[in-house]
Amino acid sequence: MSDLSSLSPTVRATVEDFVDRAEFWSRTPGAERAKRFWETDEPGKPYSYTAADIVKFTEANCLAAAGPDNHELIQEFKKKIWADWEANLKSPKVFEDLAHLLSEYLVWIDRLFYFGIITGPTRKDGKLVSGKPKIKFCVEEGGSNGLNNEVLNGIFLMHTGELWVNVLLPSGPVNFADGLCTIVHESVHVYLHLLTRDHSASNYFKEVYQDHGHGVEFQRLLLFILNQLSNWMPAMAALSGTATDTQQDLHVAISKPILSDSDARAQIQADSGSLT
Repeated sequence: MSDLSSLSPTVRATVEDFVDRAEFWSRTPGAERAKRFWETDEPGKPYSYTAADIVKFTEANCLAAAGPDNHELIQEFKKKIWADWEANLKSPKVFEDLAHLLSEYLVWIDRLFYFGIITGPTRKDGKLVSGKPKIKFCVEEGGSNGLNNEVLNGIFLMHTGELWVNVLLPSGPVNFADGLCTIVHESVHVYLHLLTRDHSASNYFKEVYQDHGHGVEFQRLLLFILNQLSNWMPAMAALSGTATDTQQDLHVAISKPILSDSDARAQIQADSGSLT
């Protein structure tokens, strides 16, 4: 978890609201998570952060944005990603080794961008590791955990809380850079799913759920994270390339028509509970 004591009182209060919301998600049955969590209130705890609220707050206050560039954790992350990048150029990690490395980056992305809400980062033997995660990190080697038996790069299953990453695609083993992009992509699904509360099905669909979870605010937050990582790691072309694609996807998401509340609700209820 992020060091809340280092945050301003106003920012800390909002992050504490996010933490409470994520804890409520953990206690919510799987079927309700998948279909109704976005419009479900925890008794006695008012909460009204839409996806747009969450993204705006995160862009302004996460450690990656608000922390100085010489912040100890930011410097540690930069050294790690450069070292892992160079090591993978010499001897690429694949399969189980890559999966372990990507699980480390899920914790780092969480700490830098999501206030530690997804994995509850802590220190063990000097390393940043997952403490009390809200989700389960799972790895597939070439199988299909997606829609219609499609082989996917990754997927978040809302009802089980499983984040799956595929390390073997039909084209061959996944490399470190592409795997990192998948981790970032899927973690945005997790973050917005855990925290978003909306009183409008139409707004929730537009901001989060359209195109199997790739709504406007999903694309906006994904782009923000990819751009920041690319600034820190310009040698990793996959980051800037994925950011360029995401910028285009954001324009497309914005341009799509807004559904009525009834139509949006019908599509949400009919969906599979899987975010790719």
